[in-house]
Amino acid sequence: MCIMKRESGRMKLHRREERTDYLHKVLQRVVLKGRRLFSMKYECVCGYVYDESEGDPDNGIAPGTKWENVPDDYVCPVCGLGKDAFSEA
Repeated sequence: MCIMKRESGRMKLHRREERTDYLHKVLQRVVLKGRRLFSMKYECVCGYVYDESEGDPDNGIAPGTKWENVPDDYVCPVCGLGKDAFSEA
């Protein structure tokens, strides 16, 4: 299986081994200096989803607040469980 890759303004076919290396480089560009370029979602066991891009303004968490920056005493607004009840969605 081959993949097309732009190189010096031209598309070039690459084999499977090269494809893995190429995709790894692409993924490295997605993460810049340890910061994600996309928001993550975390789901409580009750089904409530915390979306980093939306935050939880009703409970003092501004939109764009990363999960690791949410205070440790944060509780789910639906069931009242703590951060340890959440997992990546």
